Amino acid sequence: MNTPFFFNKPFRLSPEEKAMFLACADKATASLKRNQKRDSLFGPVSYLRLLGGLATYAFLLRHIAAGRRVRYFAPFHPAGCMAAFLGHSEVLRIFERHGVPLESLTWSWRKPNPLDFAVMGRNYSLVKELLAHHPGLARKEEWRHDAVAYCAQYGTIPILRLLRKAGLSLSRLYWSGPEGSKRRSQDGTPFFLAVAANRREIVRELIRLGEFQNPKHTGGTSAAHLDASLLSLAVEHGDFELVDWLAEKGWLHPDMKDLPLASDALQHLDHFQFLCQKFPGEDYKFIVRNGNDVVLSNTSDEVLSFAWDGHVPASIQDKWGGRTGGRNDWRPGDAFPERDGYLEMVLNDHPEELIRLEKEQPGRFRRMLLERKEGEYFSPAVYLLRLAAAKGIEVFRNDAERTAFLENADSGVLSELLPHLEELGFPPASDKVRQKGKPRIREASRNPLVVRLWEIGKSSWKELRQILDDPSFDPGTDVTAYWPLLLEVARHGTPRLFNALVLRGADPYVFDIEGDTVMETANPRLIAHLVRNFGMSPNHQSYAGISPMMTAIWHNDAGRVKALVKAGFRVNQRVWEEASPLHMAIRDGRDEIARFLLRHGAVNRDLSGRVRRVEPWMIGMRKPSAST
Repeated sequence: MNTPFFFNKPFRLSPEEKAMFLACADKATASLKRNQKRDSLFGPVSYLRLLGGLATYAFLLRHIAAGRRVRYFAPFHPAGCMAAFLGHSEVLRIFERHGVPLESLTWSWRKPNPLDFAVMGRNYSLVKELLAHHPGLARKEEWRHDAVAYCAQYGTIPILRLLRKAGLSLSRLYWSGPEGSKRRSQDGTPFFLAVAANRREIVRELIRLGEFQNPKHTGGTSAAHLDASLLSLAVEHGDFELVDWLAEKGWLHPDMKDLPLASDALQHLDHFQFLCQKFPGEDYKFIVRNGNDVVLSNTSDEVLSFAWDGHVPASIQDKWGGRTGGRNDWRPGDAFPERDGYLEMVLNDHPEELIRLEKEQPGRFRRMLLERKEGEYFSPAVYLLRLAAAKGIEVFRNDAERTAFLENADSGVLSELLPHLEELGFPPASDKVRQKGKPRIREASRNPLVVRLWEIGKSSWKELRQILDDPSFDPGTDVTAYWPLLLEVARHGTPRLFNALVLRGADPYVFDIEGDTVMETANPRLIAHLVRNFGMSPNHQSYAGISPMMTAIWHNDAGRVKALVKAGFRVNQRVWEEASPLHMAIRDGRDEIARFLLRHGAVNRDLSGRVRRVEPWMIGMRKPSAST
């Protein structure tokens, strides 16, 4: 069904309907906040799309309840799906009554519709209602995931039985593209998807119903597990009962030797032992004994020891240890790594170990700094040099060595060092060094479209609408590779511009390749708006572990730090391993930020979780301030 892009029909709601819209918006915001605090059932990408849908849904309901007109149809796609996910059938009925066809509401690249989201939300009564009154929602193109596929991964047995009763097939073979597509590949069956998602109750129900298929059907390029077999997935999840059943049926993947590499069998000793006992003809121990890089990168100490009958040969152990360089297992007090590259990582995580390093290997830190190649970044440079000065450690012998260090330093290190050169005893930097240490402007900010949007965002609404009403304008476009437009607008734009783009169809939780969202890039005047009107959290973390506070500290943006704290950021929550924001600010030489956090009750908790005293030299002060 072709859907007109422009909606342009005002909603005339009764007072009761307005109150209901606001109540549903509050429920969506509460669900958004709950999902921000826990791991989702979905993968990282789907998880962020879920947050984006919830934010759009709450924003749209409040927008309509306030009596504002919705000119565009785009926001109804995620809003309708989220209404179904949350079980808000009354909202869907009002959407229909005002001319929003539910059959046209599909969302994200896999095109799930309200029925699919009602299944994922486990709303049995709504699923039943949609099947009765909107049977078209159950009909999908042959290759796309349907309600059964989503039920296999996220639904319940009663809903699965309801879908079967409605005539949906429980044995379809899904694909990642239409027939004839160059990239078309197998995506599995409901049975495979249930095994891959470790939905054991669904797997048993499909077996009971006789709805299982050829086990050689594997996941394709769009599946969570690439070319994985049912057997490998069952072992990965420790579902040994299913492994026995597959073996009894003779349904084993033809290439058994790839099994350990396609699962977590090398990480869990009980899984690996089960494989060795269940399939003695396949020498899994030999695979581990062979010790290639792929195996060693996935093998636990316990599995290594078991494969070698309790003893790992020194040659394999050295190779395995060399892969990590001893960094992951290094603890304060251990012997320092021989390679400077690994020592650098140790000092990055445990800068206080510089004191012991100078006692045991005097002069090594100095050699590391002077022999650095241009372009190599060393994060806590300011902190380490301050620490050395506070403890009487002579790092450089003369100004010539200090100048040589600056000339070879990475531009990121220079940008941190330049404000502190006089304090750290460096001679005045040359113009060449100062130029190299200037902060770089992201190419995205020079994009003509973005520059034009900034200008229009400060102009009249009529001018802004000329761009938004242009059907060729795509609010979901990337400014540069992996850098969505909305992230750049959030960095420089206004709340009005952000709202307009969301109503035009932009996903408020759009993300880049690292999982960073608008909360990681938003300017100070937009942060409070995102928290208040879109339910976003200043304590949000991307799936790569990055938080808005980490980004603000990294860019030395005191304005964003203050805005985040004002919006509700918890100043003592951990931002990296066990470290607090104050520890990061101190370590990276962000003095203004560190002092601000101190005034707001922050503690200096390091990577290990230990709370340490804040010495005056740590924040560029000769004597403690009243806040310390």
